[in-house]
Amino acid sequence: MGSVILRVYANNTWTIMFEIDELAAFEYRLVIEMAAAALAAQRRSVRDLERMARKLDDLLGAQISTEFERSDLNFREAMGVASGNRYLLDAISSFNTQHASTTIETQQHIIEYQAIYQAISSSDIEFARAAVHQQLIKWHNRSKDLSQ
Repeated sequence: MGSVILRVYANNTWTIMFEIDELAAFEYRLVIEMAAAALAAQRRSVRDLERMARKLDDLLGAQISTEFERSDLNFREAMGVASGNRYLLDAISSFNTQHASTTIETQQHIIEYQAIYQAISSSDIEFARAAVHQQLIKWHNRSKDLSQ
């Protein structure tokens, strides 16, 4: 186990908040996906939007967590393709996003992904960047809550 971030309480107990390697990986993912979303909003084609819409539909139809996780990655990869940058696509494809999900979490994810799609389809670079940022921060917070 590497270095950790601890929360120390007044009664001298502590909780491990986040492993630093995980934090660094999360920050890397945040930067990569925000850049991909911004470029996708700028460069996307009708074909890219159709691909992303199909992947969004797959998310809506996912019945079990493994289907949802696969659809999640497929949507992000479609965003990477729309960015027109193969290095961003490769980075997105390498992210491990497996985590436990609940029905409420899945519904929240879908709302967030719809915002990302809307931002990219409307060619709004700042909205696309912000939508990905918001989605990943919320995902990160939900993941931390599930692990506690």
